[in-house]
Amino acid sequence: MSAAQEESYALYPPRDDNRHRALGLELGDDRAGFRSEGGGGLQRDSNGEDARWWQGDAGNTAATTGMQCATEGFRDTVLDMYAASKVFCIHLITFDGLFVVLFSVVTTSLYYVLGTSSSGGVSFGANISWTIVSFAVVSPMIMQIKQAFTRREQALDFISEAKALLVNILLANALWNWGDNGRRKLPLDHVQKTKALLEAVLQDTRALLLLPTLTRGRHRFTAYGRKLASSYIAPVNQLQLRIVRWIRQLHDQAEVMKACGMPANEASRINQYHWLLQARIEKLQNIKVSRSTRSFTRLFILVLPLFYGPYYVYIARGNEYQATNFVFCLALSVVTSLLMIGIFNVEKAMEDPFAGGGMDGVHVNEVFVLAHQMLDECYNEKPPLAELMDPAMTGNSTLSGGAHSTSLA
Repeated sequence: MSAAQEESYALYPPRDDNRHRALGLELGDDRAGFRSEGGGGLQRDSNGEDARWWQGDAGNTAATTGMQCATEGFRDTVLDMYAASKVFCIHLITFDGLFVVLFSVVTTSLYYVLGTSSSGGVSFGANISWTIVSFAVVSPMIMQIKQAFTRREQALDFISEAKALLVNILLANALWNWGDNGRRKLPLDHVQKTKALLEAVLQDTRALLLLPTLTRGRHRFTAYGRKLASSYIAPVNQLQLRIVRWIRQLHDQAEVMKACGMPANEASRINQYHWLLQARIEKLQNIKVSRSTRSFTRLFILVLPLFYGPYYVYIARGNEYQATNFVFCLALSVVTSLLMIGIFNVEKAMEDPFAGGGMDGVHVNEVFVLAHQMLDECYNEKPPLAELMDPAMTGNSTLSGGAHSTSLA
């Protein structure tokens, strides 16, 4: 074989008949010649051997690709519509939505029946402006939803920073060296205890974030709500104080490293990591307990049909230029109230981004499982934590085998 043929074979490998059959190409036994007119074929070298093959019918390929894209687009559209409908139902099929629908039907029907003139005179109805609803209800709800998503984004930022701090605190205790291999003076369980403390911080923070929301109006103005909220005061305080204890013990770990020769400025940097970690946890707690006032919005949505019933009746009666009916005005009343209660429910679900039940909230369990895995990636030896910690510090918790299980009972 000549040098030119070897170069041709290197650039264009010989024909693969199986590949041709898979693509639907029928090839005869005659390998002499070259076919390229219109439909595509094989290109051969001067000895009749295959140099490369190609399919020239680009139109069929484009048509197939276009059909596949259209099919996938149709499928995705149908699935997206199904998912959107399910989300729509989740936020509307609630007791608030049911109550609003019943109230809309009753008030609009009463206005229509009682406002009808029996003598054929003027019937009751009014063309009321919706400007006050836009300013007093819709705009505040939109702003509340924006604030709820802002809290969600802030929570995600703080969680990301807290995870980074946890990892770097563990790495500092596990890897940082000083002087002439000063790490050899550290206790054998130093890194293990540091990791156990960080895992304890993680578990208690997770327990705090997953507590039910206890800052709503019913928890302040009703006997049942006050009793429920008061039952969580002691467990919440216990978790908060225990996090402070873990942070203090992390400072003790830095002091151990400093006593073994670590420069004071490096130990100060690690303690700064501890401070930043605690600050992120405190900010997450503030997001957890903060709330937006929405009592006015809830009540106005409920009584809206009571004040705007005459408008729906006005629509139902029509005039000399247009005609509608009672069914249409009733449907308009129900849909208007449902849209408002739907927006209200979205804001309520997002108010607590950790345990509010919203689908767009923070997935706390998944986030903290990943944080544990990140710590394991940094240091994967797991001794029994009960041997490393003071039992007096554990409070009402169970520590064993690298897992910190918190009980609020």
